[in-house]
Amino acid sequence: MTTKLCACCKEAKPFSDFAAHRTNGLQAYCRPCSLVKSREWAAKNKERKNAHKVSSRHSDIERDRANRRRHYANNADSLRKQARDASADKKAKRAARQRRYRTENPEKIRQLNRARVATKRAAGKVTRVDIERLISLQKGRCAACKKVTVRGGKGFHLDHKTPLSRGGTNYFGNLQILCPECNLSKSDRDPHEFMVERGFLL
Repeated sequence: MTTKLCACCKEAKPFSDFAAHRTNGLQAYCRPCSLVKSREWAAKNKERKNAHKVSSRHSDIERDRANRRRHYANNADSLRKQARDASADKKAKRAARQRRYRTENPEKIRQLNRARVATKRAAGKVTRVDIERLISLQKGRCAACKKVTVRGGKGFHLDHKTPLSRGGTNYFGNLQILCPECNLSKSDRDPHEFMVERGFLL
């Protein structure tokens, strides 16, 4: 077996213990010594290491994408089979989680079912145009606390002034934009009660 002397540990090791070098055939250090040297250099040169990561990130991404495409092309059948098996396993696990949740939370399930039925029975239909019109009329602000909620970093909730569970509709006049905090606080409460609590009505 052909061996090579490691420049670090000074031990003669087989060629398989040395990584390939672009021009000189094999690296001067064996793989274990090379790993130790690399870690020592990285610990002493954190800024240069980070700069190298940033500069090479794009090329690494493209290289990884090319490798994945090549790997998929060479192993398409086995990868498809793995995906099918994984999909079936995920479906089974998800079904088990759902059954367990329904068993442990019967009241929440009843609430969800009532809400689903109320939504189907409610008159009217919410459209994207309605939502855009609301945002424009409210100037992107919550109807309750007046904070900017659209483009404010936390998003907004579409609220029914009179909840569907209390006979409300999906018509434009029953809709408003609320921030997530106000909408979750309002929930399905009576709108008059909610506004009195917030100090808007006496």
